[in-house]
Amino acid sequence: MFTLADETLTKIYNEYNSVSDFYRDDNSYYKLSGQQLRELIESAFWASLQREEGRFHNSVLSFCPKPEENSQEDTRPFIFSEPIPLEPKKLSKLFTALDSTKERIYVCLDSNNENLIIWGFGNPQLIIGHSELLAEQIVIKSFDAGQLIVRFGSPTSLASLLVDSKKTNVIDIEKNPFIKFSNQQNITNYKEKLSCYKKLCNLMREHQHGGTLLIVDNENSWKSSCDLGFDSESEYTLKHLLPVPNIKSNEVWKRQGSSPTNYIKKTTDLKQLLINGLSSIARLTALDGATIITRDLTVKRFGAKITVSSEIENVIITQPFKDSIPITEKLSDLGGTRHQSAARFISKNKNSLAIVASQDGKVSAMFWDKEENEVFVTKHIEYLFFLIPKFDLILNEDE
Repeated sequence: MFTLADETLTKIYNEYNSVSDFYRDDNSYYKLSGQQLRELIESAFWASLQREEGRFHNSVLSFCPKPEENSQEDTRPFIFSEPIPLEPKKLSKLFTALDSTKERIYVCLDSNNENLIIWGFGNPQLIIGHSELLAEQIVIKSFDAGQLIVRFGSPTSLASLLVDSKKTNVIDIEKNPFIKFSNQQNITNYKEKLSCYKKLCNLMREHQHGGTLLIVDNENSWKSSCDLGFDSESEYTLKHLLPVPNIKSNEVWKRQGSSPTNYIKKTTDLKQLLINGLSSIARLTALDGATIITRDLTVKRFGAKITVSSEIENVIITQPFKDSIPITEKLSDLGGTRHQSAARFISKNKNSLAIVASQDGKVSAMFWDKEENEVFVTKHIEYLFFLIPKFDLILNEDE
């Protein structure tokens, strides 16, 4: 039976308290006790281990107050007529009926502020004014069986942790490698592009074949670093879909001269076109060899064999956790052929970004660090997918 160790609970509760202090003047904020927080996380943990037809649930659980009765009926989530006690088996049954990529279960305290109850579920993208209507205070995603991402605070991720049966790590969103890469490369329109790169990472992880995606500048110098593969005679590109509009508030709708419903439909159509295109690019990476695209999402080649022969001895490796310190390791310790060949490509094409996915869902990003003058590798960037940097709200499905 899994229970959070007291030391682990203390670490989690300290992060929670740091966010609670931020909200201390918000009357709608409900402060959980340590025992209530333990119950919430342990319930989500055990629900993630429940199999349904041989499969585990990748689910999302949200602690937030139930909407007021006077809120618009067409903007409210599904609300149960009678609240349901928070129990792993009940959670597991509900998760079976939901689309884990879009919907989440909502939990709050009962009228006595003693017991946790399930009051409803919904898709945040279909709830107009979601962030204002539902003040989500804790969001828990079962990232894998027995592995949770716990996010305290707003979607800008004031505090986030990776919790499993062995260890709890505090995730540091400032260690997002895409931000560091864009800063060193002075990329224009970086908000839209980095949101697309992040989505590509997620899609590559989902197809479970593993793969290598090389994002190059608009020069053709990269061609001397790879051979074979399939080139494009025409320009297969998604750049005409950038930038993608983002739904913010009624002020945006007013400027568009349209009703909220029409604006959402228009914006959703554009987003879906881009997501469909990104899915096609991600699928190309399932083929043996590397897929090469430009920063503005133009496909240049796929199924390419990286032929860089220059040997680099070392790479800098880190992980997106607060206590993770970058260390220098030998290239041979980085991983298999896929990771090593991508690092060699980066060493020769220093304005490029490489994304490497393994079949088991682990994703790494690497680029040439101009300050350290070495290949910089961030492993396990998949843990950042559920976290939203302040500029990265364009394609994220967890808004």
